[in-house]
Amino acid sequence: MPVARHREFKTVSSKEMYQRFGNHAMEAAKKAVAQVAVNIIQDAKSRAFVRTGRLRNSLKMYPNRDGTKIKIVDEAKAYNKKKPNGIYYASIIEFAKKRKSHPFLYPARKAHSQEIRDALIDALRSAIAESK
Repeated sequence: MPVARHREFKTVSSKEMYQRFGNHAMEAAKKAVAQVAVNIIQDAKSRAFVRTGRLRNSLKMYPNRDGTKIKIVDEAKAYNKKKPNGIYYASIIEFAKKRKSHPFLYPARKAHSQEIRDALIDALRSAIAESK
């Protein structure tokens, strides 16, 4: 009777990936992650609650120094007399307790989770195949 075998996946650091596959694979992975981040932002913008458009237009992405991680943030602020510098209100809209929430960023990220995996796998496979 055949025994079911499960693959165990190990998280690999960017430094370890660079050592194993070289710069070409790293650049391909960075490009794939950046493209999926753009897709997530577009999806989040389409899901965002719109009254003035400020929240939707405030979604930005910031890669870290080496480009291996990308942070997607909102920079929308609400201004009033008590808080002249403004307060960030996207989290209030996303996670509201006292009123109806309108999640937009987390559902967009969740909708693209398989796309992230697939894009990384495809990019690394093609980069490794090219390096051989």
